[in-house]
Amino acid sequence: MSRYELIPLARPALEIAVGWDTPLSTFFAQVVDCDRHEDDPERYVRWIGCTPGEFRDPLTVIEAVKAYAVIPDDLYSSLYADAHAGAA
Repeated sequence: MSRYELIPLARPALEIAVGWDTPLSTFFAQVVDCDRHEDDPERYVRWIGCTPGEFRDPLTVIEAVKAYAVIPDDLYSSLYADAHAGAA
């Protein structure tokens, strides 16, 4: 499993992460508003990639968070490598 914490674009209270979930074989993205209480359902601004095999292209999760975070130039290649690290 990999997880990359990204820098928020405008709101420091946002925590943004993308990565590869090996057990689920999917990429995931999370955008969490830390100004909201843990029990507030609106705390989770975006949360995708919870279903096995849901996202197989790193671009999907990058697109899901690009409005919220600075996207490093090497993020796509890092995610791709993480997903294919165990492939023979």
